Amino acid sequence: MLNNTSTRLTINEKVAVKTIDGVFRLGTIAAFGEHTVVISCGAYRYLARKEELLKLGYKLPPYKKKMGEKITRGIMWY
Repeated sequence: MLNNTSTRLTINEKVAVKTIDGVFRLGTIAAFGEHTVVISCGAYRYLARKEELLKLGYKLPPYKKKMGEKITRGIMWY
């Protein structure tokens, strides 16, 4: 864990985590999803499972679904 002074991770914080393709990446957090986190490494973006960050001791903010978001048959409606 690189930054153990903060209580929860925020966007633009640096993390080192194993991505879904099984490679450890060092980058900044670009976005939080329901079960995933988007890690930005320069021009590239990678997905990491939130479980991997929890295993490393990071604390994550609660996921809040956007108001009015409804997914029906793979199509997002607003």
